[in-house]
Amino acid sequence: MTVPYLFETKCQKIGNYVFLMEKDKSGKFIDFTYREVRGLVHSFARALRSLGVKKGSLVGLLSDNRSAWMVSDLAIMSLGAADVPRGRDSTAGEVEFIYKTTEVENVIVENLDQLKKLLSVKKNLECLENIIVLDEDRVGDVSTLEAEYGVKIFTYNELINKFKCDEDAELAATIMNSKDDDLATVIFTSGTTGEPKGVMLTQGKSSLYGISSSYLGIFDILPRASPWESGHGNDGCVPKDVLHRLWPARPVRPRLMI
Repeated sequence: MTVPYLFETKCQKIGNYVFLMEKDKSGKFIDFTYREVRGLVHSFARALRSLGVKKGSLVGLLSDNRSAWMVSDLAIMSLGAADVPRGRDSTAGEVEFIYKTTEVENVIVENLDQLKKLLSVKKNLECLENIIVLDEDRVGDVSTLEAEYGVKIFTYNELINKFKCDEDAELAATIMNSKDDDLATVIFTSGTTGEPKGVMLTQGKSSLYGISSSYLGIFDILPRASPWESGHGNDGCVPKDVLHRLWPARPVRPRLMI
């Protein structure tokens, strides 16, 4: 059972249930139902497909935890593609090595800072064609950057609005035909003892190691491991100590923490 298949079937059964909660800029938690998130996933998948992402493609994902990370990851996997994730604390050298090794054509970055980091090594990333920025604050007009670096730059909201839909029939068919041995993600080691090494995880392995806990259908289960957790957006989702880690979930009053 693949992650996209699990999510799709849960949306059909409990579409009106709350899937995740995220704080807005005022600090208030906003609910997103399974059906709402499914619409975002289908819309973003259509956008990625227009940029050439297909089954077997590798897509860079340079971002920390946020709801758009989760939508991006699901959209990538739903197309039969796989992500190559890296946190925003990655150095430019690490980003260059990983995305040069995987020959990604499309990279999704968290914000302006990550966009600048990626562009600083663009000359050595010959395959890179498109960059999508999740948080468009301070990004502004990108035409000069596009001309200088020879890439197309989009924002997440721009693509969501352009390809907005409640359901994409072609995507739904791809999801229902997904297989456990489809590649889900390529995770690179830290590289502290040498060059980073890529670990390829299939959909079956990804489900086993915990990603699928986000789709159990109980909205007060908040996965802690990996960027699938609900809670604090990009502001403190992985705090340094246990008390701070639990604090963002306090207003939600979860009965179970994983």
